[in-house]
Amino acid sequence: MRPPDEINAAIEHELAVAELDLTRGLPHEARKHLDNAKRLGASKKDVMILNKNILQATYALNKHSRLSGAVSFCFTAACCSILALQQPRQWTYTIWILALFLIIPLCSGFIFGRLQGAETTPAQRFRKALRMTFIPVFIYSGWTLFYLRSQFSSMDFSAFLVILFVSTFFSLTTGAVAGFASAVLAWRTPKVTL
Repeated sequence: MRPPDEINAAIEHELAVAELDLTRGLPHEARKHLDNAKRLGASKKDVMILNKNILQATYALNKHSRLSGAVSFCFTAACCSILALQQPRQWTYTIWILALFLIIPLCSGFIFGRLQGAETTPAQRFRKALRMTFIPVFIYSGWTLFYLRSQFSSMDFSAFLVILFVSTFFSLTTGAVAGFASAVLAWRTPKVTL
């Protein structure tokens, strides 16, 4: 049997790590540490307070997770709508390329990743952010290319295939940038030792 001082230190450590996990947005990890503290004999008051905080964090995480896709989609669609106000050459190509391929997807992916929470794996965040950015950028780039093509000549099947390919390429590129921001930049795990 362990001495009481060692048991109290272990309980305090488990409770402190559980609270740290809550601040990092990891309620499931906090639940594991709370269970360990309970098993070691933590006071009922500490367990009840921390359990309540874990339940609140889990509820908030689920709520944010459900909204993250819609928020990311709407943000990307709104930004693409702003870009659609003028044609690319009126924005200057440098600004247009930076906005479409870097700024918009980085912001969209970061917002999506933060709302998803640290509980989801980076691979899950990457795939979901790619999908939520792909759709509005595909619509925007396809519409822009169709509009530009219609100014010069009528549409034929080969032009349609080129537009489809270019729109898909643009969308995958921006989706990959958003996925990267969501998976890597949104939740960098700090190295904390207690």
